[in-house]
Amino acid sequence: MPRTARCLQGRAFYLIKARGLETSVLFRDEEDFSCYMRLLKRFKRKGPVCLYGFCLLPDSIQMVIQSPSGKLISHFIQRTHQTYTTYYNNRYERQGKLWHDRFKSYLIRSFEDVVETIKILELQPVIHRLSSSPVRYPWSSCIHRVIGARNSIIDRLLNPDSKSCEPIIPPDIHTICMGNL
Repeated sequence: MPRTARCLQGRAFYLIKARGLETSVLFRDEEDFSCYMRLLKRFKRKGPVCLYGFCLLPDSIQMVIQSPSGKLISHFIQRTHQTYTTYYNNRYERQGKLWHDRFKSYLIRSFEDVVETIKILELQPVIHRLSSSPVRYPWSSCIHRVIGARNSIIDRLLNPDSKSCEPIIPPDIHTICMGNL
C-alpha cells in the first residue's frame, strides 16, 4: 500500500523532527555531526529553503524551516537524510535504514510561535544534559545566532510586521535567559 503524500504548505513555517531507528545513535562523534552540518549547508544552497533554527542531538534532529513550496521541504530533508545514511553506513560498515520512519512536520501557525519554537529547540542540549548552556553546544543554531556569522547555516528571522532589518531574536537572548556565558 503506497504512503499518503505529505501535504506541506508553501511559505509556512514548520518544525521538522526526525530520530534514529529504534532510538539508535545518529551521530557518534564530531565527524558525524560535521558531516550532517555540511550536508545541510550543501542542500540548502540547492533549493530555496530557509533554515531558522536547528538542533542536532545524538539520536535526533530538529529544525525550523520555511520554503516557497512544501514539496521543496520534503526534497531537502530527503536528500540530506539519504546522503547522510550512505555516509553513515559506509563509515560504520553497516546496511539498512538509519532513520525511524519518515520525518515529522508540524505547522507553526504564528510568527510568535516560530520564535518560541526556536528558543525551545535551542534549549534541547541543556534539557538533555549535553551542555550547561545552549551557547556552548556546537551542534545547534544558537551559537550561529549569537555570533551572527555572515556565512552561517541559518537564515535571519525578520519580523514580518517590522520595517527594520533587525533580526527578531536578539543575539543575546540566550544570555538573558540562561545567565552569563
